[in-house]
Amino acid sequence: MAETNAIPITYKNNKAEKKLISYNELWEVAFWGFDTKIGSITNDSTTTFEIQSQFAKNTPEYNETDKRLKLFRYFQGNEIDRAKNGSKVKKFPTVWKNFQKILETDTLEEISKKEFENKLVIKKRPEFMRFLYNNYEKEYKDFINDFDRYTFTVFGKRYDELDESERQSEKGKELIDYYDKKNPLLKTGGVMNRLSRHMQSQLKNIKQTNKNCDNKKIFDSLYNYDIELDNTKLELLIAKKKEYEEFKQTKQLKASNFVAYEQYYKYLRNDCLEKISSDIKQLANLAVYICYHIHPKKPKDFCWDIFGAGIVENLKLKNGNVKIPHTSESGYIDYLGAKYEMSEIDLSKQNIDNIKTEQLFDDMDEMFSEFEDLEEI
Repeated sequence: MAETNAIPITYKNNKAEKKLISYNELWEVAFWGFDTKIGSITNDSTTTFEIQSQFAKNTPEYNETDKRLKLFRYFQGNEIDRAKNGSKVKKFPTVWKNFQKILETDTLEEISKKEFENKLVIKKRPEFMRFLYNNYEKEYKDFINDFDRYTFTVFGKRYDELDESERQSEKGKELIDYYDKKNPLLKTGGVMNRLSRHMQSQLKNIKQTNKNCDNKKIFDSLYNYDIELDNTKLELLIAKKKEYEEFKQTKQLKASNFVAYEQYYKYLRNDCLEKISSDIKQLANLAVYICYHIHPKKPKDFCWDIFGAGIVENLKLKNGNVKIPHTSESGYIDYLGAKYEMSEIDLSKQNIDNIKTEQLFDDMDEMFSEFEDLEEI
């Protein structure tokens, strides 16, 4: 690690008086924590990092933002102290978050100072924060949709589809300038924004790969055509799928008697075995039909969470040796921070280790589960 002469940021904080707190005073302690700005100050500090990324080191703008970042540590520490002991805090200057209007009566020095501070005003949040806060995501998507409609009227294509010659045209330059001014988020080059863009580009590649998959081929591989399709049982299982989705989407686990989702999966599987069909292979086949044939573009969690073992049983009946990925510390496939390797298993053997086989398919499902949520990116 490189040596540094940087001095840790410290400040003299206000300490609370040591005393026993009575029951009647607890309301006062709770009151101190109301309407704290701790999170807001953290976001302001993060935004300042992004603003700073627009300026070269040792420029006046860079040095000023560097000073403000250090002061944010002081303001945030004071806000934390206020929540603990009710001490009074000093707020940071309003010009840090509000543009200053340049008046006709301003001197050249005043104009220069206002223009300098206006360049550093915290008005927008970094672009990556749209993945953290729903309101930023909605505001950004609304802006992009409106902007794309406008570019369609001018160029006949979306903004991100414009080529270099179109961007360099007079209308293109006006468009880019307007985009930068009206974009509700900071599209700057700070570390988090760059990391976020990299992740988005990788997810787009995965999403495109997923779109190019032959869903019919996957369905044919998993579905056993030798098992008769019972429409009555199919309708009953569709209802169970809705029950499963509602349970997960509304996060009913906390309000249920189940400790983990796996317990709920087992309960639902047993319920289906009791009320719909006692044959796990038939239920698995129906689940595959629902997820891969009726709803090919929707998540496939239901069939794998509830009937993964049944799907494996069906695969045993129709396939010989297959290769599937599974987690391995020495694996040569890197994906989302984990390593995988390919393993060959003989599904036709009836004495196959069911636990090992299910684990292999669980690993495969986990590896590709990210695909199902990519439409939201």
